[in-house]
Amino acid sequence: MPSTLLPLRGVRCRRCDLVATPVQSFGCEACGAHGPDLEETDLTGDGVVLNAVDVHRRDAATVHIGSVHLAEGPMLRALLDGAIPAGTPVAATDVDGVLVFAAGGGSGR
Repeated sequence: MPSTLLPLRGVRCRRCDLVATPVQSFGCEACGAHGPDLEETDLTGDGVVLNAVDVHRRDAATVHIGSVHLAEGPMLRALLDGAIPAGTPVAATDVDGVLVFAAGGGSGR
């Protein structure tokens, strides 16, 4: 069955070329263009971990969360597939219906 999480989706501003996520039509963060000036676009899901933290839950499970700078420009916070250090290339993957970034991504930035 195809993933509903991938490919990642974002918007590209037709005026200034800024790419942002999530998909929205309110306005470009850089130039204020809105509506039809923002076109939906697929994002590769490739990026680089900027920083990461381990969250220790009560049930003893550890969750790894990181800030990922996507190749197209946006930064997002996401689940990581393990303790991945800053500077590591990652790629988005669908793990049982959950978006997770795993080491070994493409070119990153």
